[in-house]
Amino acid sequence: FRTHLSNIFTIFNEDIPIEFLMPIKLQKKSILITKPVDIVSPIIDGKVTNYFEWTSAGEFNFSQDSSTMHFHRGYFQKMMYGFDEDNLYLRFDFGINLKEQKNLIFELSIYNQEHFKLNYNFENKKLSILKKEDGDFKLINKKIECAYEKILEIKIPLKEFNIRNGETINLYASIFVNGRLMEKAPFDSTIRIEVPENIYLDYWKV
Repeated sequence: FRTHLSNIFTIFNEDIPIEFLMPIKLQKKSILITKPVDIVSPIIDGKVTNYFEWTSAGEFNFSQDSSTMHFHRGYFQKMMYGFDEDNLYLRFDFGINLKEQKNLIFELSIYNQEHFKLNYNFENKKLSILKKEDGDFKLINKKIECAYEKILEIKIPLKEFNIRNGETINLYASIFVNGRLMEKAPFDSTIRIEVPENIYLDYWKV
C-alpha cells in the first residue's frame, strides 16, 4: 500500500514523505548492505585511483534490492560508503556511461534531523545543495567535493550537515532526465547508515 502511495508522488516528481520510505521490517543487511570495516579516505576524482581506497567501505548492492529490480533501468549498480574522522564518503557505480547522456541530473536526498538535497549536473559538473526550510527547498552554500569520470564520488563534511556521531541517517538517490524521474534507488525505501560513535574504537581490530 505504501508503495502505491509512493508511486503517486513519484509520478508527479514530488518528494516522497520520509514516513513512506521507512521500512516496516528491517532490511536483510546480510543481503543488501555490508558495513565499513575500517576508515576510508579516498581521493575525490571520480576514478578508481587506487584499488585499496574503497576496500574497507560498506556497500549497498542495488541489483539485490527487490524493490529496485522492478523499476530498474540500468542506471544504479551499487553504492559504497565510509567515514574518516570528519567526513562521510559516498561512491556510486552506474551501469551506463552518464557522460553520454544529455540533460541528466543525479540527486541525493539525505535525512537526519534535517533534509538536504545534492543535485549534480553531469554536463556542466555543477553541484547544487538545497536544504528544506519551511516546507521549501532553498539553495545553500556548503563545502562538498564531488567528481565523476567512471564513478561518482562525494565527500560530505559531517559538521556542515549537522550529522552527529552515533546517529542514523537515511538517504536515497535518483536520476532525472529532462526533469523526469528515471530511476530511484532504493525504489520504495531508504538506505540507513549508522555514523560511528567513535570511529577509532568502532573500527579497532584485535
